[in-house]
Amino acid sequence: MFQSFLDNFVLVQGWLLDHVVQPPLLALGLGSLVEPAFDGVEFFLYGVLQLGVAYLLLRPLEYFRPIEHWSDRKAVRVDVLYTFLDRLGIVPLAVFALLSPLIMSLEGWMRFHDFIPPQLEDAFPSLETRPLIAFFVYLIILDFFEYWRHRLSHTQGRSMKNRSRSVVYDGGW
Repeated sequence: MFQSFLDNFVLVQGWLLDHVVQPPLLALGLGSLVEPAFDGVEFFLYGVLQLGVAYLLLRPLEYFRPIEHWSDRKAVRVDVLYTFLDRLGIVPLAVFALLSPLIMSLEGWMRFHDFIPPQLEDAFPSLETRPLIAFFVYLIILDFFEYWRHRLSHTQGRSMKNRSRSVVYDGGW
């Protein structure tokens, strides 16, 4: 069953690459980007799967046992739009395109000045010989900080919105 799923996934990925992504790349003379585009299509399809699973699992939970009660559901639309744009690869692609020159310049400057940023492997050398454990340690740490960054963005955004409402509308909504 899982092999059948993988086979169909690869078929869809190949079809999207051949019929949707590759023709404009070749027409624009960007044939050298076909291989990275294949990976991009894979990222896109994983995003579609993540969105589907999240909707099927989390939407019923949200309906029956909501964590937050929204007086205006329009506020949720921004989160939904961002999630779609992020999971389908549009936000990561835009961030990569915008920040790549800056990051490459910064990395070049650091190398020129013999500065190598510290890594977890410096503090825990055993991670260097155990890539699977290192992957999970990084995953947990990055996910932890991403979770709290996301939570803070909601609390900071909400408190800023409340302050602006009280100033602009004199306590009103």
